[in-house]
Formats: sequence, structure tokens, C-alpha cells
Amino acid sequence: MTGIGSSPNAERTARLVHGMLLLGTVVVGCVVIAVGSRAFPTVSDPLPRTLLRAVVIGLALFGTVALQIVRRTLPAAPAQERQAWWAANAPRLVALWAVPEGVGIAGAVLAVVARDMVVAVLVLGWAVLMLFLHAPGRIAEA
Repeated sequence: MTGIGSSPNAERTARLVHGMLLLGTVVVGCVVIAVGSRAFPTVSDPLPRTLLRAVVIGLALFGTVALQIVRRTLPAAPAQERQAWWAANAPRLVALWAVPEGVGIAGAVLAVVARDMVVAVLVLGWAVLMLFLHAPGRIAEA
């Protein structure tokens, strides 16, 4: 099985993985909001609704901290050996992009269960923003 690190063009593969994670986040999030707003049972008790909202906010805060931790473990990309840098840091890069995707989708599902579309859209917006801010081009230049 091959991965980003074993690809002869690791940077291009990383860009493709990032793009697919971004697209997946947007598509799954939109489907969850469109279908889930009708399919999920309604949470009528205010306490569970408030609890679900708090969990979603906690997920976004956890994701933000996790992104900062992973981002700080990445060494600067040397201009001469970019492919080697991409290959060597592939697992960290995938983790960097998987955190906002997972938090965005899980948060959207929980927010839809709580019938809070504003929170669902906000957590998906956070996920997409984090994926844009940690895009391959921005990471390599930082």
C-alpha cells in the first residue's frame, strides 16, 4: 500500500488528499444539514440540547488546540528539498487536515440532532476555514 510519503511526487499527492478532505467535509456537511434536519429525532428537552451545543463548541475548541499542536511539530520546509519534506511529514499533514474534517462533520451531526442549524453551519464553516488556513501552499511557505 502506498501513501503520501512513498509517492514520487509527494507534494502533488498531499494537495490531492487535502482537496478531497475539503470536498468531503463540504459535501457530507451539506448532506447532514439537508437530510438530517428532517430525519433526526427532535431533542425537546432543553438540557440535552444545551449539552449537545456545548459538546460541539468543545469539539471546535479541541480542534483548534490540536491544530496548533500539530502545526508546531512541523519543521520549516526547505526550498531545496521540498519533495523530501512532504514525504517525511506526510503523517503529520494528514493529521493536520483530518482534525478539522472530523470535528466539522461530527459537530454538524450533533448540532443537527440538537436542531441547531446555526451551530451546524458555524462548525462546518470553522472546519472549512481551518482547512483553507492549513492548505498545502500555506504550510510549505510558513
